[in-house]
Amino acid sequence: MHIVQKLPKDVEDKIISFHQYIIKHLKEMAFKFGQIGNMDETPMTFGMAGFRTVNKKGDKTVTV
Repeated sequence: MHIVQKLPKDVEDKIISFHQYIIKHLKEMAFKFGQIGNMDETPMTFGMAGFRTVNKKGDKTVTV
């Protein structure tokens, strides 16, 4: 198993800062929590694949 992305050392501070930002804007704009959505994936179609690979031909797995 390969870990290809590591969290920054100040990740907890960034999370707290983000929560404070959201709560501030909830109060300013009078939004309800239920009116906020989360989109954490980028939509793609399967037709976007190119004609080249990132590994050698015949490899069984590709680390992304």
